[in-house]
Amino acid sequence: EAGDAETALERFQAAAKEVPGGPVLQYDLGLAHLAKGEHDEALAALTLAVATPDRSLRSEALSALGSVHAAKEAWQEAADSWKRALMLNPTDEAARHNYEMAWLHLHPPCAAKEDPFEDNDAPGEGKPFDPKLVEEAGGTMTACPGDPDWYVVGAPEGHALRITVRTETEGAVLATTLLAPNGATLREAVSEGGVARMDIGWVEMEGAYQVGVVLQGDAEEAAYSLEPMALPPCPQGDDDLEDNDGPADARPLEKGTQALRSCPDDEDWFAVSPGEGEDLAVNLQYDAPRGALDLTLFDGDGRREVAASAKGQGKEGVFLEKPEGSFLVRVRAAAGRTDNVYQIEVSDKPPDSGDESQDPKNEPDDPEDEDEPEDPKDDPEDPDNSEGDDEEPTPPEEPPKDPEAQDALDVLRSLQEDDRNLAMERALRSAPPRRTERDW
Repeated sequence: EAGDAETALERFQAAAKEVPGGPVLQYDLGLAHLAKGEHDEALAALTLAVATPDRSLRSEALSALGSVHAAKEAWQEAADSWKRALMLNPTDEAARHNYEMAWLHLHPPCAAKEDPFEDNDAPGEGKPFDPKLVEEAGGTMTACPGDPDWYVVGAPEGHALRITVRTETEGAVLATTLLAPNGATLREAVSEGGVARMDIGWVEMEGAYQVGVVLQGDAEEAAYSLEPMALPPCPQGDDDLEDNDGPADARPLEKGTQALRSCPDDEDWFAVSPGEGEDLAVNLQYDAPRGALDLTLFDGDGRREVAASAKGQGKEGVFLEKPEGSFLVRVRAAAGRTDNVYQIEVSDKPPDSGDESQDPKNEPDDPEDEDEPEDPKDDPEDPDNSEGDDEEPTPPEEPPKDPEAQDALDVLRSLQEDDRNLAMERALRSAPPRRTERDW
């Protein structure tokens, strides 16, 4: 009570030699160690004091134990201790206050989650955007309601400036604004599907551009990333594998992934040579909203098309099983004027099952069925699965008795040839009809 923790600890330790292990004495020892800042010793003593049948003492020991955890910044353990103390003594206002403080450390309000760029709440207050600072802070920034974030990105004159803002927070909508060096508003975008994009194909003013991000929607906060990109003008800003604008200029591609660029009206050609007995897979990823790219595989002379993929959804891929010889790969913008960046990967891995991006030329629609006799159960025109060569086959026009089976066949017949999935078709035809009534 006099505040002399050193003398108190000496007396308590002397008493412990006479009466060892008592929970009251362990509680006093713990308080003395805590007052001296000896947190590990306090933790050991108070842990022994908590093991008492006395509810009042146990509550006080738990409250003191919470203070020890708080001093060690173990906020979850501190909150648990103070919560247990309150359950034993709901009138302990000190434990209630401390429990709330620990809970706020574990669940800080959005405004307390300052990222490395704060305070940046208004145009002119933004700091230069540095991806290294974001990585050190955990990889994302935090958007809070009513708290705009502004950043500065540089763009030389004549470059293409692209700003992408992404969030995976459910219900979060991010409104993004791009200001020119003179303060004029150049672009505004609202995130759709968690992504907001703004493009300037030709920067007219060199200098510091400002990007503002504001949280909208129902989310109380949102973690997001900012991806600014300043691309030099084509063709000066083309990738390191230029010039590769035709079959004669094709650059060799080894196994692995490369990040490249597609310029308007500029085809990219590459040469690939799979190892003996190896499969060949070429996959392309690009930013679909900025324009579609086509992927085509030719023979070694570049005259005959072997496989192609042009889905226009950001991913293309072609695959050949143990081909012989060398091949040429062409990447080009589907619309001609597209300026985009992409990743191209060469490997010997087959595509994932269900991938419909492959469109090999001059190959049967279902290689699996070449070595298998045709099963009457697989005949899309024979839904009744009639058997026997002597019986007259069921006319194709006759619908099956089950309306759900008829619906499935109608869907199958409407599919284009390159969209068909024969394994799924067989499963649909062989599936039993569902019951219309159920026993609940």
